Parts: sequence; structure tokens; C-alpha cells
Amino acid sequence: MLLKAQVYFILTLPFWLFFHNGGYSISENLIIIEHKVFINHPGEKGLVPAILVEVKNEENLPIQYYMDVESVICLEAVCKVIPVRLFWNNIGAYKKYELKARETLEKYEADLFEPQDYLKLQTILSNSNSPYSEVRLNDVLTVVNASNSDNVDAVSGATALVLDDKDTVPGAALTCFTLWHWANNKDIINQIKKISTLSASNAQILEFLEEENLTYYFMGLEALIDRGLYDRLFLDIIHNRVKNENKLIRPTVDYFETAPSEVYFKCIKELFIYGEVAQKTAAIKSLQNLESPISRDYLDCFSESKLQIESFQVLSYYLELMLEKNPDSLKITNYILPLLDENIVIARRVYWFLEHQQLNETQQKIVNYFAKNHKEQL
Repeated sequence: MLLKAQVYFILTLPFWLFFHNGGYSISENLIIIEHKVFINHPGEKGLVPAILVEVKNEENLPIQYYMDVESVICLEAVCKVIPVRLFWNNIGAYKKYELKARETLEKYEADLFEPQDYLKLQTILSNSNSPYSEVRLNDVLTVVNASNSDNVDAVSGATALVLDDKDTVPGAALTCFTLWHWANNKDIINQIKKISTLSASNAQILEFLEEENLTYYFMGLEALIDRGLYDRLFLDIIHNRVKNENKLIRPTVDYFETAPSEVYFKCIKELFIYGEVAQKTAAIKSLQNLESPISRDYLDCFSESKLQIESFQVLSYYLELMLEKNPDSLKITNYILPLLDENIVIARRVYWFLEHQQLNETQQKIVNYFAKNHKEQL
């Protein structure tokens, strides 16, 4: 949980040794903000207090974050602990680590990291799908590297964990475990996203919504919800993206559902009219789950749009919605009746719907005629 922040300008720079060139570098005249946070780490008991540092550029936009952590969770005072500075970008993706000049990381029994070990550690920390994501601290107490069964990692213990050589620094499993769970920590990532979202201007939110990286899009939606923004400028960008990208449907519909009623109904109708099968289905499901009443005129107007009758899924959900929210609508019935001439799968679904509607004499004759001609298929 975020507690407080303190703003100050960087005047002088500490001398840090770079082991990776990715991301941004701290330079003079950038604004930094300290955020006191409490973080869960699987190797620690309870929440760990820490300082997450936000780095802003001259446009007041976060460009990176960093945090100083301990290199290893020390057990039984047998390991050397040094500070390691971890860096993330403004959406919480890990970028690099740094050590102070003349500081070195150690392996088991005081063996020092070699140059290639530092490079491998960077690769390990950058892998969000690392095997360390499923590893518990107890599993690391005794680790046998898969490529060298005689090489014992970390400190003694009862549990043996086998890792591929590419997934660990031999002799430093505890350091890899500790730093990986800091670099890829969900609490830290969520805090970074939250802070970056709060810092963004409305103009920057527009840029978020157009970013290829979907994380920015999701952050943009959260910012719009927090600020109660449903202007056409934002909605046009959102509609243009969601109609073509299925991964955006659920969070976008969630955003629509927080809008004032007039905006919500308009957005859902547009999603249905201009979207593909997944978008139409999501629009219908949102209306089905709506607890407040929906006007008959609004539901009738769906018959004015081109229903994708080639999609049995869309048609079926559409008829369920009309049966539940708009029964016995003359307009819907007249729209649906011609679909009895479609293929038997669609026509049969339409027939079952019409069986539950109040029909006039002419409509009933059409339904009876269909039933007579297809009685063996119903």
C-alpha cells in the first residue's frame, strides 16, 4: 500500500557500476519522487518496507523507476549481502540492475561472480517466465545444477531443486531467487502502473490508448475510469481499437459499464453494430447482465443493424437477450421471421424463439408452415 511521497531534484549522482545498458539512465535535472511502499516477497515473512523511486522528465512524465534491495536473503549469516539497484520502465517492466562501484556478488562458499555470471543474471531477471516464479525459498536451500550434479547451490538443506544451466547462475541460486522475485514482483509492478497512471495528463492518456503495448491501453482505461472521463475524443480511439482487437474487449466493456447510462447504451450499440462476432457477443452479454431496465425502443433498434446471421453464437445470444429483456416485440418478430428461410440450424433456433412470442395470425401461419415442413428436424 502506498503511504507517502517526497519530491526533490537530483543535484549530484552516486557512482554506480552499470552491468546492462537497457532503459534510461539517471541524469541531472530530472525530478525524483520517493514512494514508501510495503511489498510481499516470497522469501520474507510479512510485508517488507521499501522506497520505490519515481523518475520524471521535464514534461512531468514518469520515465523509469528504481528500488534498492538486498542481493540475497541471508540465512544463518553465511552470505555476503550487498545493495542492488533494480530499474523498471514506466509500466513496470524490469529493465536492468546496477551495483555500486567495487561491489561484487558472491556465490556459495565466497566464490565471486565472473563477468559472464553478471550477464546471465541480467538474462534471468529479464525472463518473466523464469522457473524461479514457481520456486519457494525452501526449495533453494539445496540446489543441484542440472548441468553439473557436483555443483551445490546456496546453503545446505533437505530439498534439492534441479534447474537448467540457462536458468540459474551455478552456486548462486539464492541470489537469483531473491533478485528475480524483486525484479518481477507483482506488488511493485502494480504500484508502478498506479503511479504512472496518476501522473499522466489527459493528453498522455490519449497516447496510452493508442500504444501498441496493451499494458498502456489498460492503464489508460483505468485512468479514464478514475477521472470519470467519457469524452468522444477518448471513445472514438477506444472504438477503433476494440472492434479489431479481441484482447481489449473485456476491459473496454468494463469501462463502458462505468459510464453514465446514455454513454453506456450508445457505446454498447456501436460495439454490436461495428464489431465482429466476439464484440457483438460481449455487447449482448453486457446488456443481459445489466440490472437496470432497458427501454423497448433501445432493444428494438438492434433490428435496424445488420445481425451476423452466419454466426449461430451471435444469433443465439441475441435471441436470449430479446426473450429476456424485450419479449413479444412486434418489430423484433418481423425482423426474425425471414430467418426461417436460412439454413436449418439458424432457422430451428429462430423457430424455438418464436414459439415463446405472442404472434398475430399471419405470423403464426408462417411459423406453423415451417413446423410442418421441418417436423422431423425440430
